[in-house]
Amino acid sequence: MSRALTGTLVVTEPLNFWAGKRMKPREEKNAEPVFEPATGNAHVNVCFAGRVLHQLVPCGAEEVDEAIQSAHSAYLKWSKLSGMERARVMLEAARITRVGAATSVCVLNFWPSLSMSLCLQRLQVSTSSSLEEPSPTAGGSPLIMEMSAKGVKQVTLELGGKSPLIIFKDCDLENAVRGALMANFLTQGQVCCNGTRVFVQREIMPQFLEEVVKRTKAIALGDPLLDSTRMGAMISKPQLDKALGFVTQAKKEVCSILLDCEIRIISPVLNRGGAKVLCGGEAFVPSDPKLKGGYFMSPCVLDNCRDDMTCVKEEIFGPVMSVLPFDTEEEVIQRANNTTYGLASGVFTRDISRAHRVAERLEAGTCFINNYNSVAVEMPFGGYKMSGFGRENGQVTIEYYSQLKTVVVELGDQREEKQLEASVDSLISLVAHVKNALQNFIYKLENEYERLTWPSVLDNFGLLSGQLNTINKMLKNEKTPSFRSQVIIPLLLSQKPDDDLTVLTEQRVPVFSHEIVPDYLRTKPDPEVEEQEKQLSTEATRIGPDVAQKQIQALNKMCSNLLEKLNNPREDRDAESAASRLNKPFFNPGDTNALVAAVAFGKGLSKCRPPGPMAPGHPGQGPMMSGGPTLQQVTIGGGPGQQGGMGGPVAPQQQGQPGKRPGF
Repeated sequence: MSRALTGTLVVTEPLNFWAGKRMKPREEKNAEPVFEPATGNAHVNVCFAGRVLHQLVPCGAEEVDEAIQSAHSAYLKWSKLSGMERARVMLEAARITRVGAATSVCVLNFWPSLSMSLCLQRLQVSTSSSLEEPSPTAGGSPLIMEMSAKGVKQVTLELGGKSPLIIFKDCDLENAVRGALMANFLTQGQVCCNGTRVFVQREIMPQFLEEVVKRTKAIALGDPLLDSTRMGAMISKPQLDKALGFVTQAKKEVCSILLDCEIRIISPVLNRGGAKVLCGGEAFVPSDPKLKGGYFMSPCVLDNCRDDMTCVKEEIFGPVMSVLPFDTEEEVIQRANNTTYGLASGVFTRDISRAHRVAERLEAGTCFINNYNSVAVEMPFGGYKMSGFGRENGQVTIEYYSQLKTVVVELGDQREEKQLEASVDSLISLVAHVKNALQNFIYKLENEYERLTWPSVLDNFGLLSGQLNTINKMLKNEKTPSFRSQVIIPLLLSQKPDDDLTVLTEQRVPVFSHEIVPDYLRTKPDPEVEEQEKQLSTEATRIGPDVAQKQIQALNKMCSNLLEKLNNPREDRDAESAASRLNKPFFNPGDTNALVAAVAFGKGLSKCRPPGPMAPGHPGQGPMMSGGPTLQQVTIGGGPGQQGGMGGPVAPQQQGQPGKRPGF
């Protein structure tokens, strides 16, 4: 259709579209002709007629049901798409319609970006209605609201307006004239938010009228499909007649005061006559022969208007500008708001403070400052008072086509809060212990490094590491749910492998980090001990399930006996202790003294090693880092006649055996 010419276009395909294709009417009756406004022709005994573009056939009840079902099935699929997927669909639609449909492209480009920003919000689309009606005087709005109330349907209403355009004397006059033309003659004046009540401050009224009339007369009327045309035909013959009737009535309308009384002597300031047509206001016949029957009207400027005139109070919906003078800001605000409408408004002034002050007081859904009808799809649009309610365009529109659902979830109870409180107290205590241990560790490293040995450093570092791991476990504990996602900063003294440290620790500790040190805190054990550990590990893997179960049962029995002993009443334990004191001591005091002397001063100790060569680095052949002397047997000198010791051979005990942490 973008290449169609006026007077040649005929729409033959059906306009109804659902289920992915155009649907031909089942019954072609009660058809309504769609006329081409630019080439319409008046016929005798017919109110209007002209070249028919298309015969519009209304749908029957079954066809309406099919269309609704098709829309519902499409919604079920659409509602499951993510915001990103919806955006892709709309962007592809924008690409397809890019040629010859600039407004549609803007809309289709805006909503994808909005859908992506809302992709994390759950939106449930509701059944909503939206109505655009040129004038509330038609009575359609109460009917629509009554119908929607029966089904509790959400509805928005945009019902037209009679918007004020205020031009102050400090404005840019040329810009104000351009704004007034745009506010009145856009789309032949058939725009609901047009500023057709033009209030001009009295000081600049003559200059404004002179310039606006000159510019209005220069507007080129003709074929709407030609680039040189600035105004086309009105939508229909009835609408043309209605607009012309408003102009005729304005010229004849006298002051209502003269109709209410017999006074003939009136202040000279009072306008006693009708409006004065400065230009236009008549049916226009273009020079092109094919357009002679079109519904054209020359754009009209009315002067000498009053607030009580019909052309000032009612929406004309045609190219008619009513100009009214004013003196003060307070006056014009009151007059501008003295209407049942409130769709839009405009202010022209160089004083931006005044512009915002006036815009704040104007009772209208939109206020243009130093421009008019400059709209964008991102900008919400709607009215006050009888101009309707609800908003179109922008993100706020989603509120009128969706339902908000609030979901409240209880995630905890008092018991969990108490557990959390106890965990926090324990965590605070553990952190305090770590802080003290860390301070002591650093002090020893800085002040007593000459007396430190590597095993003792590792042991104390292991103590720190164990405390940090305890805190880590607490943070991951299910009793502290608020801490599960937190991570404690590890004690990491070096992030890179240290070759010297690797050699010093016999390939056990390549990085000085608490996360790996606990597994290798000790120096390398004796070969005999290491071999014995391997044998025990091998035997453990060979134990069958039955034998393992028996051992577990025996261990459980032993633990049960121990717990039973611990749970005995204190009186029973005291009785057993008293009975044991009555018995003859089973130990020798001499042996005890000898054991203390051996442990404290090394008296009576003798080295005993099994035969065989000594491996390099074996305990007893190097410094402390190589393990030191190994205690294989302790001989305790007792009283006369006592040959043995207390228990005979003692199992080898490595100097850095787990469970003992050397102090500094």
